[in-house]
Amino acid sequence: MNSIIKKTGIQIGLFLSIIQIAIILYLYFFGSFTDLKIGMLSIIMTILLGVVAIIINKKRLKNKISLRESFTGYFITILISIIASNIFYVSLFHTIANESKKEQIKKEFYVFSKKNMKEFTFSKEDYEKNIELQKDFDPFSINTSFQKSIKFLLLYSVFGILASVIFRNKSSFQEIEN
Repeated sequence: MNSIIKKTGIQIGLFLSIIQIAIILYLYFFGSFTDLKIGMLSIIMTILLGVVAIIINKKRLKNKISLRESFTGYFITILISIIASNIFYVSLFHTIANESKKEQIKKEFYVFSKKNMKEFTFSKEDYEKNIELQKDFDPFSINTSFQKSIKFLLLYSVFGILASVIFRNKSSFQEIEN
């Protein structure tokens, strides 16, 4: 792997994780973890900084970047940010957060899920099943955090592949020759 690509991915990934940690702290102290605007802002910001990693790598590689190089820089950025922010998230809720705050956040998730199920007109049977599952839902567990991270990594990867296709300008055959 090209050291320029790796270095850029790590730098931007760490910068992105600091922003995500700031968002987690804001939500913990002042906001709501079910705020869709902040959630969408976080998703868009993550994708944009992944694309910025591609652009910076392309410039550092003298405007010649392959699909693989492009996606690798994007992926490292996203991966670093997801790992760092999730370690912080899990640590926050397993060490610092008090039980009353955790219960308040769980209640927010419960109310949010109920509202969404009503809006999307779930059948009565599905609604009741999901309500039961929601009562046992632990948004702070390592398992839940890991599953959420994998889902977002896959989502972000789709955007990364699309961005990489757009920004690449060197074929795989050119890469082999160099």
